[in-house]
Amino acid sequence: MSYTKLITLLLSCFVLFVYLTISFAKETPAPVPQPEDAEPELDFESLLAAIKKADTSIKSGEGEFVYTYGHPPFDTYTNIFKGKIAFDLKKTRYDLPRRTTILTPTTMWEIVPPMRRGPNYYFSTKPRRFIHPAGADPRRWCILGTSTQDSVTYLRENGFQIKGREYFHDILCYVLEAKQGDKSTKIWIAPERGFRLLKRESKIPRPVDALDSDIPMEALTNTRTIIWYEQFGKIWFPNRVISESFWVDFKVEEPVFFRQTLETKNFKINHSIPAERFTVEIPDEAFIRVEEINKVLSKKEFLEQFGKQ
Repeated sequence: MSYTKLITLLLSCFVLFVYLTISFAKETPAPVPQPEDAEPELDFESLLAAIKKADTSIKSGEGEFVYTYGHPPFDTYTNIFKGKIAFDLKKTRYDLPRRTTILTPTTMWEIVPPMRRGPNYYFSTKPRRFIHPAGADPRRWCILGTSTQDSVTYLRENGFQIKGREYFHDILCYVLEAKQGDKSTKIWIAPERGFRLLKRESKIPRPVDALDSDIPMEALTNTRTIIWYEQFGKIWFPNRVISESFWVDFKVEEPVFFRQTLETKNFKINHSIPAERFTVEIPDEAFIRVEEINKVLSKKEFLEQFGKQ
């Protein structure tokens, strides 16, 4: 091979190398930031303080919801509730097509369409903690605890610990976990979403005395909840929730045996709600069934015994 041909070959190889290098550089995606590249990690107490602040940031709200729950086959055994909800720190009002429920710390009203016979006003001085449909209240999905626990108490009393940080839906989250025997629960808390819960998974073993012979005793159930949020200033409020309970490592035609979904729209957060939204105006001709005494009272009898509620 002549000297000229050798030079030409080397130049061609060099040009090809440069071209391939540039091409691969264009196609190679930028590296995804890892947790260690993000903001400094919070300790457990600092994380609890941030969660508590998020829980107490919502003072009032009102908007529309569509809540569904059911079990397979979901196209047959699913209940759908469409309505409105309004709430402040002490009172909650649900408006469904065939029922209005108003809750205060000490009373509960239920108003249904007028019936030919019997009352359509129901009153109780022992308001139920969970009214139907409980899952229609978006606040329920924000709080990690129960009706008698706030998130911080729940995390402390159940022995949750920070297991690290990881991305869920491209959002960096703190992953907390608690184990009690064969039961385990993991939650994903997102600082980018105001320290709200993005995901929750609870694995629970079947009870030993389960009688369903079609399902092995060792089969675990997993309840997985995923929440999407809408931003109102510095506050993040649920606008979509999917929660499913399903069998783990158990091959069945439909592993999901219970499903809940919630969608919210046209919400307003932390604005003034008129007091009359939570007031019940009783018509003169109305009759009220009082749960505690199991009696039906006229408006006059009711006001004499209970006063204006």
